[in-house]
Amino acid sequence: MILSITRTDLWIFYLQAESPGKDKEANWLPAPRDTFSLCLRVYGPSDTSPSILDGSWQPPPLLKVPKGKE
Repeated sequence: MILSITRTDLWIFYLQAESPGKDKEANWLPAPRDTFSLCLRVYGPSDTSPSILDGSWQPPPLLKVPKGKE
């Protein structure tokens, strides 16, 4: 499957135990039903700004969407 990106260039991922539906499975990351931790792996961070090393770059926030509102 190929990752799907919205018309507004938003990257939407579904981190949940159940499939979000066949049309959204390309962006589905199966997760446990209970509490879990999410990690971001960053390769080759830059020494110059913007950089995750000096805090001038941060990943975008995660938004929890109530079930049925996606």
